Amino acid sequence: MVKGSLLIAALIVAMPVTSRAIHLTQALQDMLEAAVLGTNLVNGVTITNQPISQTVTPGSTVTLSVGASGPNLKYWWMLNGFYIPGARQSTLVITNVQPDVCGDYQAIVYNGIYAQWSSDAFVQVTGQSLPFADNFASRGSISGTNGFGLGTAVGATSEAADPKSGLGWNFHTVWLTWLAPVTGPVHFDTIGSAYDTW
Repeated sequence: MVKGSLLIAALIVAMPVTSRAIHLTQALQDMLEAAVLGTNLVNGVTITNQPISQTVTPGSTVTLSVGASGPNLKYWWMLNGFYIPGARQSTLVITNVQPDVCGDYQAIVYNGIYAQWSSDAFVQVTGQSLPFADNFASRGSISGTNGFGLGTAVGATSEAADPKSGLGWNFHTVWLTWLAPVTGPVHFDTIGSAYDTW
């Protein structure tokens, strides 16, 4: 990005994606193997305590827990529908929380032939509110060389005159402008969103 050049940033909202059924996981493989061996054929899994949503400041520690009853329980935590490598305990501790770990957390609790998914717990890091606008012509602006902020696409629409994404089409859009203060590379992302965004 060259100093003084204008970046018009859009948050383009896609439809929510349920990826749970798309990913063949070690958890499901374990369940299949146990069923074939005939173990845990009688007793199921019951979730007794759900994880709780939290809003925290950057650098905080977040602890998410799920309680369950049943024999030979195993756990695996997910973030936005994707399994977190190594997150295989009933409690998930996230230290030095930053915006890239925001999103919907959920635990799968399983044994030989049965599994239960916990309710979603949303983890949000506080930050400044960004001046997104639904109407492209009314977009707000931001400045600076780094930082993060929050916005929402609730109630957003798609207008025929909206600039199109790289895919050539939009769902619902909100817009803002950033003016590059110096020359150099720039990176924007929507990591931490609880749904697919571009």
